[in-house]
Amino acid sequence: MYLKAEKLVARLTDTLKNCQPSDTPVKLEGNWGSFARLLASHISQSLKRPILFITPHIDDADSASDDLHTFAQKPIQLLPAWETEPEFTDATDEIGGERLKLVLRLANNPAQSDLIISASIQSLCQPVPKPASLAANCFNLQVNQSIAQDKLLTWLSDNDFERVDRIDMPGQFAHRGGIIDIYAPLAQNETTGTTAIRIEFFGDQIESIRTIDLDTQRSSRNIEAVSIIPPAMPKAAGQNDLLLNLLDPKTIIILEEPSDIQEVAKVFLERIADPAGLYSWNVIAQSLAKFTQLHIHRFAPTTKNEFLKLDIRSVQQFEQSRVPLAAGSKNALTELLNQARTGKKVLLYCESAAEQQRLTEMIAQ
Repeated sequence: MYLKAEKLVARLTDTLKNCQPSDTPVKLEGNWGSFARLLASHISQSLKRPILFITPHIDDADSASDDLHTFAQKPIQLLPAWETEPEFTDATDEIGGERLKLVLRLANNPAQSDLIISASIQSLCQPVPKPASLAANCFNLQVNQSIAQDKLLTWLSDNDFERVDRIDMPGQFAHRGGIIDIYAPLAQNETTGTTAIRIEFFGDQIESIRTIDLDTQRSSRNIEAVSIIPPAMPKAAGQNDLLLNLLDPKTIIILEEPSDIQEVAKVFLERIADPAGLYSWNVIAQSLAKFTQLHIHRFAPTTKNEFLKLDIRSVQQFEQSRVPLAAGSKNALTELLNQARTGKKVLLYCESAAEQQRLTEMIAQ
């Protein structure tokens, strides 16, 4: 990545490498556009440490996830958030399922050097199940195991799975004769993840467990054992936790616009009718102090000598409503070409070969 040639970026990377959690957060001023996401990808690649990238808003976390994927060229783990009060008991809730997947991934291997998580502050305010509670509450099934069908059906109903005639969404189950189909939002087997399975009983004995092709509703690959993880948030006290407490201690926490993050966290809890069980900014800040932190600002909110100064400038002056999109793009490109003629290195990112070809044609013109 070209950023390693930049002196300020190299200095920043060395500082983070040698920084201890007890040290003052490293602060950058002058961020613009998607540079913070590009920088986060570079830090991940250079230091080989897990990254948690925190944004002020839910939509910001979604766009950050896309940018991080583009720059890092690897899958990014998004921690989604409920926009209002969490629906902890909905087994078909995709947001809850994605949050559970991240918890399970961290539980299985927290020290993942290539892990990048994109999270809004709202998503961090909301609790996640402790890995131990997931293990304690899951339902284990194995071929040749003796178990009454009613026991499994009762567990599915108690954990808010939806009973249907034919499964086609995570969080559903179907029962006919000695067959129970389950579309588990999260299950552990040879390939942990969302799993649609068919359990065939002979009396009270499990005769087979197979995956299901949802298009044909036919069973296919045999599975010896599977653990179905309950999709609902645990209701008992002490079974939930703050996501930060599940992270590897070597994780680098990057806050994009920390002042906004703190303010949004406070407003978010004020707007919730019953904030019990949610985490306040003070609690989150205490946990953040256990990690190496990088705070990235567009404008320095305090004394500027505390900050490393970025020289990032925007081309947004060309994005005016009275200027057609094509003309605005040409104006921006002309300015960048003028910069290149002065000896500056100009890098242009293209999302596809077609876009690169078009850009080449415009430069030639």
